[in-house]
Parts: sequence; C-alpha cells; structure tokens
Amino acid sequence: MPQRDLPAVDGPSARTRRAGVSDSTRSLMKLARASAGGALALAAAQMVDMRLTGRQGSDTPVRAFEALTRHRVRNDAEGAAVGYSVQSCLAPLGAVAALRAGERVTRRFGAAFLAPLVFVGVVGPALGASAWPWHWTRNDWTRELTLKSVLAIAIIAAL
Repeated sequence: MPQRDLPAVDGPSARTRRAGVSDSTRSLMKLARASAGGALALAAAQMVDMRLTGRQGSDTPVRAFEALTRHRVRNDAEGAAVGYSVQSCLAPLGAVAALRAGERVTRRFGAAFLAPLVFVGVVGPALGASAWPWHWTRNDWTRELTLKSVLAIAIIAAL
C-alpha cells in the first residue's frame, strides 16, 4: 500500500498555496477566523448563562463605552448594539495574544484566556464601569472564568 505525505497541520493548504496567498494574509485570515469564532462562542455562552441563572445582561460594556466616548447611550437597541460590539472586542484581543504566544497549545490557551480576563478586570473598573476583581463574588469569578474559558477554547480551535 503506497504511503502519502500528510499535509502539515499549521502549514498552508494546497488551495492557498496555489492561490499565491502570502504568509501575512494567512495569518490575518487565521486571526479573523479566531476572532469571529471567539466572539460568537462568548455571546452564545453568555446567553446560556443568562438563561440558566436567570440573570439580566450586564450593562458594564455600555457604561465603559459611555465613559470612554462621553456619549450617552439613549435606548435599548443602541445599548444592545454597543454592548455586543464592546464584548466582541475581547475576542480579537484574545486571538492576537494567542498568536503571539507561540505554537504550544497551553501557551496559546493561557494567552487567549488571560488577555480578555485581565482587560475585563482592569479596564472596566478603571473606567468606573464595574467593580474591581477583589470585590467580585464567587459567582462573579465562576462566571468570568467560565466565559473566558469558552472564549479561549473557541479561539484555539479556530487557530
């Protein structure tokens, strides 16, 4: 039985090689795929969390946006759009951190997990939009660790 060489896992596909796609373009495509996948996974995990626990959506992203832009969000539709947009910024942050962390999956996961968690734990409180992590309850910590884990797993799976 003849043996065939298997393509490298992280190497370019035959289609992208034939199309003449550069390494930087491939990296941007990976980053975009990981960012979109992470944002969708985070939004889905938040919806599941809200359904299971009965909690309302957080207004922290909207308050952070208002603090940064000095623009008041006027209605629920605008608030939902701003909230999802701000939350979706966590995925590219995690994806960039994961790509910069090297090839080891554990390092990538740690970077994809920690970058958004640190952002949420520092930027929101610094803007006055949320409490500092040392004031979080056990449920707050459990929720944040779970949601950021889902985000990191989605990012790593897409890379």
